[in-house]
Amino acid sequence: MQPISAIDSAILPHSPSESEGTVHKAESGAPIPPLHGKSELTLTYDLVQAERAGTLSERVWHRLRKRALEGMLRRSGVFPGRDTLLDIGCNSGPLLLHLGRLGYRIEGVDLNPELVRKGREYLSAAGLDPASVKLGNASRLEYADGSLDCVLMIDLLEHCVEEEALVAEAHRVLRPGGRAIVAVRCPWHPIWNPWLKKLLS
Repeated sequence: MQPISAIDSAILPHSPSESEGTVHKAESGAPIPPLHGKSELTLTYDLVQAERAGTLSERVWHRLRKRALEGMLRRSGVFPGRDTLLDIGCNSGPLLLHLGRLGYRIEGVDLNPELVRKGREYLSAAGLDPASVKLGNASRLEYADGSLDCVLMIDLLEHCVEEEALVAEAHRVLRPGGRAIVAVRCPWHPIWNPWLKKLLS
């Protein structure tokens, strides 16, 4: 199985090896309770560490991904210092770190308590607001209707089984004229060929 940034409870059932009711602690020591009283994740894959200390292909891929996203934001009319972005499935916050340093108003949500804890640590070390990363479910975002300028769904939908619900929720929180930037990995690439085999089966 490929590493995943788990977003929605509909992605995969929780791992039987993880005990239900587990409570993780944030950097401040305050507990981060799991949603619905249980862990619904099967894997933790820290994308910040993958970029910093992963294989050469991981490091290059993550850096190129950030550069491409920056260009897409500019071309979409989403600018630093003005617009608020929500990264749905932010993992440990690699995109938030990059965009926050550029001056964007950033928010992130992820379903994995451990990745949320790490994301807060990384943002705090970078001088950014650690509270920007929140524990949450992509199909039930805790944001008001029309409250965001841009929503990011990067490498997310290919891992979900309720794509329509996630897209509808992202649409709900976007302001009129807001932008959604969505990226999915190419199934023809040899690294992601297992996804193609799964589709064809």
